[in-house]
Amino acid sequence: MHIGAPKCGSSALQTVLSARPDLTGAQGRSLRYSAMLEIRGRVMRLHGSMLRQLAAWSPYGYQSWPDLGRQVSGSALFHAIGLEIAQGRRDGYLPIMSSEGWIRHPERFAQALGAMGFPPVQVIAYLRPPLPWLNAAFWQWGVWTRPCFDDWVRQRQLSYSFGMNLRRWSEIPNVTLDVATGNVLQDFKVRIASDLALEGPRHGAASPALVGFLLRNRQFRRTGHDAALEFIIQRWCPRPARRAWAIAPHHLPRIATLTRENRGVLERCLPEGVVRQLLCDPLWQEDCPYLPEIETGPTPLDDRAELVQLIEALVAGCARASLANGLPPPGIPDRPRLAAPLSDWDAVATGLLQRLIALDRRARQRWAWGGMQRLDARIARVEDMAA
Repeated sequence: MHIGAPKCGSSALQTVLSARPDLTGAQGRSLRYSAMLEIRGRVMRLHGSMLRQLAAWSPYGYQSWPDLGRQVSGSALFHAIGLEIAQGRRDGYLPIMSSEGWIRHPERFAQALGAMGFPPVQVIAYLRPPLPWLNAAFWQWGVWTRPCFDDWVRQRQLSYSFGMNLRRWSEIPNVTLDVATGNVLQDFKVRIASDLALEGPRHGAASPALVGFLLRNRQFRRTGHDAALEFIIQRWCPRPARRAWAIAPHHLPRIATLTRENRGVLERCLPEGVVRQLLCDPLWQEDCPYLPEIETGPTPLDDRAELVQLIEALVAGCARASLANGLPPPGIPDRPRLAAPLSDWDAVATGLLQRLIALDRRARQRWAWGGMQRLDARIARVEDMAA
């Protein structure tokens, strides 16, 4: 079970696993990545070619297991996990399951695994230090409801509790807990799947100009969990030159306390060698973690020079997506004057994004058409049997 954490390379790992779900382990054992969908009230476990093609159809580019609560009920999830474990035993493969939010639910998993007789489970989690994680989490979720980092901190009470979560995971009987940092794909290949592909997507933060555009044009991203457009942009467009930054010097004392608390828990619940490798990052070790971006203050989201780069990236993305669809590259729109109002810049970006979304959908439809037809047929068969 890969249990997260969020904003720690989960989508990159899930994308690579979805593209090649049948793998070989380090000791030559057959491994099989699976996913779970709930469609029309029915739970479906996905494997093999169907999983690959549904991942290709998804704007996110992957399939995974759902999180507890917001996405699926506990009874449905744990029943499906039990079926997957049983099928792996019967068919002779080791199941791989992944959900970036499971790290926060050790008590629910302890109860469910206990009901299954505590089968042997290898649990792996990837972590980032609190300082960069909190910045990434704010731009991923917080800014869409609390545009000021201080407001988000007050509302969320600094939601980094992964050290405490992992301590409770480490106490579940028959669970082997591995915790790592750094290159997630490289680590997973060495630790779990010897033939895992290392050429995967490089998911990263949206550029400040894109965040500003999306906040002004909420039809493209309505909530903090509605991130499909960012995956479409990352699939086709060059990576932005810099990330948005929200944390200021006055936040550092609270983050330092949070870092020390989590570091202390991890030192007590993990083996010494794991702790030494995980916590070698200076952002875990310093009493008051620091990054240069802190001195420049919160990143402006309406910088015209960065809007120029956003338009250029979208033009390049549209050209790549057109080529993938066998279409001629689109014309290059006129760029507004630097002094032009933001509405003029937004109008150009809107036209390019609408074109990119249409081209991306066309490409994904071509990649996944067979899998969608088989899924519709499978759902129909299940519904006929139920009737």
